[in-house]
Amino acid sequence: MTAYATYRPVDFATDETFIRWVKDGGTEGDAFWDEILKLAPGKEKEVREAMQIVSQLKFRTREAESEKVEQIWKRIDQKVQTGTRPEAKRRSLWSIQNVVMAAAAIGILLVGFFFFMQQPQVVKTAYAEQSDHTLPDGSVVYLNVDSKISYRAKSWPDSRTIHLDGEAFFEVAKGSTFEVQTKWGNVRVLGTSFNVRARNALDVACFTGQVEVDPVNSDAVKLLPGERVYKEAGAMSLQKEAFEPAEKKYWRRGELTFTAAPLNDVFDEIERSFNVQIIRDESTSQRRFTGSVTLVGADSAMDDICTPMQLKFEKEENRYTILE
Repeated sequence: MTAYATYRPVDFATDETFIRWVKDGGTEGDAFWDEILKLAPGKEKEVREAMQIVSQLKFRTREAESEKVEQIWKRIDQKVQTGTRPEAKRRSLWSIQNVVMAAAAIGILLVGFFFFMQQPQVVKTAYAEQSDHTLPDGSVVYLNVDSKISYRAKSWPDSRTIHLDGEAFFEVAKGSTFEVQTKWGNVRVLGTSFNVRARNALDVACFTGQVEVDPVNSDAVKLLPGERVYKEAGAMSLQKEAFEPAEKKYWRRGELTFTAAPLNDVFDEIERSFNVQIIRDESTSQRRFTGSVTLVGADSAMDDICTPMQLKFEKEENRYTILE
């Protein structure tokens, strides 16, 4: 009888003696189970639960034969012993977790894709490097050395807006307004070709069509083919001048043209074009240069600048030092 000390509710509920006692009653049975509880103290809770199980079975299967009752209890016992129901719950919970995790993963992917699609496309060049880039509408941007453009390809059909840092030549396909944004101001066109330099100053030249230049802290100006405007840092207004587009010398043709430009800006362009270093003092940097520079090599470019300015220079590897 001491084996009853290890019984669980399901063990009691499947014990033939226990089932008979619960179903039929009787004083002999009462005495027997009273003795069991004395020998196995602390089992009152398990016995009470087992009695409820057997009573429920008795109620539900009042017309069932005893053989069928035992078959039912065998199935119950097998399910409990093998853990069928708990396992089924675990599988169900695991399936839910899988669905939730899959949904979260899809959500993350969609957010990442949306974020990626909203990111601007960036094209840039290094020192001594030039490049051309075709925009979604067929417009072409020719990037000069050490320059960068950025735009949003996804929204391009609705907003032809591009940001420029450096210098670029644009051949714009006809269509809606095309806007180039720079730190110095904005340039707007419909269909044209023009050059924009936005480094230490703003310089815009119109080759075909019509261009509107809207600089920071100045009134907007419209340009026709053969007109150019520029504005230096600190200047209050744009300076406008004429040029001949067919004869215009500019970087895409292997030449740079400057009009009263600070030597510091001129030397900056040479450094970018040939990836060299030019050492100069402050007084030299503030002098003004007007003329053209051929971009066939760093040495010849330095000659084009220093000869008319009556300057000399020394060269050591890729470094030039200006001498007074």
